Amino acid sequence: MLRCYFHLDNSCSRYQTLLVRDSGPNICVGYDIKCRFWQILQDSSISTLVKELNMSGVVPGWHGYSHNRYCQITHHSKYKVGAGKEDFETCERTFSESNALAPETRFASEFHRHQAIEEHFLFADEKKYTAILMFIYNNYRQALLAITTCQAFLNAQHGQSGMLAQDYEDDIEAERAFLREAHNKKDEDSIEVEYVQALHELDEAQ
Repeated sequence: MLRCYFHLDNSCSRYQTLLVRDSGPNICVGYDIKCRFWQILQDSSISTLVKELNMSGVVPGWHGYSHNRYCQITHHSKYKVGAGKEDFETCERTFSESNALAPETRFASEFHRHQAIEEHFLFADEKKYTAILMFIYNNYRQALLAITTCQAFLNAQHGQSGMLAQDYEDDIEAERAFLREAHNKKDEDSIEVEYVQALHELDEAQ
């Protein structure tokens, strides 16, 4: 999975195309407002390339919980098959680590401020490359443990309840349908309230 961000701008569409093409096929894009952004991407100059490369997207794990429930079960990374253990919040962790630069550069000159920021990220890159092998190894072990544990749990549940894997997908789709209907009902209620308010205003005016 790939965590990346595409900024749509006609002036840099060539660079967007190169970025998407170099990423390869079947990648998953994490973006904080993917639920809204995806339609923009479909209407952009790289929409054909996005379809050819079979790109998909999710709302990252941490940001997703600030979205409404319908958005979560439709776009949240935890409901995306293939996302695995990735939470798509790498950028946020990187920004959080860089906050340590604030007290060091607060009263620094422009040159030394830029120097400190560049050295910080150069060191961060070296540190990540050094630890990447252990990172992949630990993630692989955790993934195997999760698969083994969850499979045993699901087998036990299926044996007791008679549920099948498709039942979970059906439950989520049923929840989506319910939330869509509830949203439409809320709109209807709002119209009724506005109509009653308009009647009151008419009475007062008369």
